[in-house]
Amino acid sequence: MREIILNKEDIEKTIELFNSKGRTAAETYLKETCDIKFTTFQRKIKKDTIYEFNRSNKKYEKIPDKNNCFLTMTDLCKEKQLEEKSSNSNSKEDIIIDLIKDRFNELCKYIHIEQSTKNILINQKLLELNGYTVVIQ
Repeated sequence: MREIILNKEDIEKTIELFNSKGRTAAETYLKETCDIKFTTFQRKIKKDTIYEFNRSNKKYEKIPDKNNCFLTMTDLCKEKQLEEKSSNSNSKEDIIIDLIKDRFNELCKYIHIEQSTKNILINQKLLELNGYTVVIQ
């Protein structure tokens, strides 16, 4: 088995091609300049470099330094953007679900449904004590 030697420029150029133009462009670049397969490059990247493949956006990114206890401004902004995206998409649904749960819990205080006998029991006194009026149509 031969030792694969990739210089820093080839690695960065391949990653840049992969991230911007896709896998086929990176494969052809590796085949023409370094005479290696893309799978070999992937193993080498995973083992010997500071890059990792991010599956969510399908790009190679630098691995953050684990020893650095401070976040950079870009990391802070990225985390805030992710929080905003996730909170905006779920917040309306969560609010609606919470409102429905609250209304259901309020009704459960006064109304009891017996499915076996098909009876609906309404505690009219408790409803009126809490300010509700009962209208039967």
